[in-house]
Amino acid sequence: MKRSILTSLLCCAALSVPAFGDGAADKTCTFTPVKSEPFASRASAEKLTDAEIPAQTLANLLWAANGVNRDNGKRTAPSAMNQQEVGIFVFTPQGVFSTDIGEKAVSLTKVSDKDLRADVVGGQADKFGAAPVMLLLVADSGKFAGMDDKRALVAVSIDTGAVMQNILLFCNANGLEARPRMWMDAEKLAKELSLPPEKLLLLNIVVGAKAPAKFAE
Repeated sequence: MKRSILTSLLCCAALSVPAFGDGAADKTCTFTPVKSEPFASRASAEKLTDAEIPAQTLANLLWAANGVNRDNGKRTAPSAMNQQEVGIFVFTPQGVFSTDIGEKAVSLTKVSDKDLRADVVGGQADKFGAAPVMLLLVADSGKFAGMDDKRALVAVSIDTGAVMQNILLFCNANGLEARPRMWMDAEKLAKELSLPPEKLLLLNIVVGAKAPAKFAE
């Protein structure tokens, strides 16, 4: 036991890890403000306009959300046991698209010609209904068929949250506003997209371009 404790202390010293367990009442660890800025300024949008989002920006957003970023096929967002079960549907005025997000390309396949954005925002159409892009995150719980149902739900929820955070941080850093939402007409959307029961519609994110800043004359 003593040797294990000594080894741990030596490792902490070598890595300059703050001694947060030394019994002092107050703890402070400094950080670099520039690196933390995206986290400090991230905020959910209160209302979105219909300002167009360029196709390249959307492609970059989708890649940041859950694109392949390594030669071994792993992605920008982690997933339990590397199941990569979270898929993204893109809702626009022109219809709904499924996504195939690879290492060097993002492909969109139209799965519906209908404008289903009203079903995504539900009763908040006055605030978010004009958003030109809405992302629906769908988790394939069937990839955890051998796992206890409650544990599987925890796994897909955590993985979906990781994708969500990638989206929000990208938007904040690239002139976009976004808001994550749980509320939607999930039953209607699942029917319109012909999704089987194991595909869980967990949350949606409405996205719009930030309005240009106004300066007093």
